[in-house]
Amino acid sequence: MRMHFTEIGEFQMMNKSILGVGNTATVYEWYENKAIKLFHEGYPIENVGKEYINARIVENTGMPVPRVYEVLKVKRRVGIVYERVEGETLTNRIFKTRSYKGFVKNNGKFA
Repeated sequence: MRMHFTEIGEFQMMNKSILGVGNTATVYEWYENKAIKLFHEGYPIENVGKEYINARIVENTGMPVPRVYEVLKVKRRVGIVYERVEGETLTNRIFKTRSYKGFVKNNGKFA
């Protein structure tokens, strides 16, 4: 799979607040109610492409998920721009309830 992305300068990342850090990426605030999930250097580009495609597929189901916009490259890191949504993360909810079943049974809405 060939990835198409826009390269942006490092200066565009300056003064961006970190929203979260995970095993594969750091999520930063972005412009206009968006966030960028910037994958760590060396993370396989194929996996970024799969996540982007999967996010598009899920978005098109009508489930209440953040919109996905584009793939960007910052130096040697690749990121996906998503809609920024305020609220509890799925990970936090699963840890609190120790279950994902309520989420799945209610079409992505917690009961």
